[in-house]
Amino acid sequence: MSNVKILCRYCGTAMSIPKSKLIQRFGRVVKLKCKDDTCKGITAFEVNQEFADSVNLFDKKKASPASDPKTEVWNKKESQAQKAYFEYLDEGGVTKRVLLNPGDTVVGRKSSSSTADMIALETNDRKVSRKHFKITLLSTEKGLRLKIMDLDSLNGTYINDKNYKLSGRDVVALQNGDQILVGDLRLKVILI
Repeated sequence: MSNVKILCRYCGTAMSIPKSKLIQRFGRVVKLKCKDDTCKGITAFEVNQEFADSVNLFDKKKASPASDPKTEVWNKKESQAQKAYFEYLDEGGVTKRVLLNPGDTVVGRKSSSSTADMIALETNDRKVSRKHFKITLLSTEKGLRLKIMDLDSLNGTYINDKNYKLSGRDVVALQNGDQILVGDLRLKVILI
């Protein structure tokens, strides 16, 4: 069986993975660490029907590209994300997945003043404000785009292990795999 080349979403380095391994992981997210030692990026993608069709995962009759007859190339940058959500562990250790709707959504701690148009995180952590941050989901020609803005929360909103704290009314673009830290909660951004 042939291989599929996956291009690193950060530096463009080609990584090869056997089709048989991708078939075994159909319906799940696969993460590949870049081979380039200077990059160290991790490219994550879901092995779904769109991906399978784009690399001819199940059809053995279709010819591969002429440059390398045993390899087909798929670049996640060219694929358009269709869904956006984040997931986190609640205080009981249960993974919660929250689907994001198009437009602006306020995210904060669940309280008696939570409304239907906001995402109320299931936590008693007082470091999470009732209206902590706003996340904006936009649909563009290149797929879904996410932006985040802190809503002047008392304890702040951090992106990727407290490496970047949103201040004031900063608006920051989010990518697949980014992590939002609010209080003791870690929310992972997933675009598929």
